[in-house]
Amino acid sequence: MKLNASLTPIQSIPASWTHFINLIDNKTNLIRFLTTELLKKADDLPGEQELVLAGGSETPDIVLSTSSGVLHHLRKQTHA
Repeated sequence: MKLNASLTPIQSIPASWTHFINLIDNKTNLIRFLTTELLKKADDLPGEQELVLAGGSETPDIVLSTSSGVLHHLRKQTHA
């Protein structure tokens, strides 16, 4: 079963979660969707709270902060 459609906030959870999550494209779409939604909701955080997310953007080694944008110093390091 391939459920590789883009996720939207109004879609329900797939009937066969195991089949859905076993496909890498579905995992990628789900993580990107969750990252986008969390960043939207971060505006509602009380006070000076900050949300930091890693791995959920188009470039998975980027770390995003709701108050500082991209946190380059926390970027995943590759070693040769």
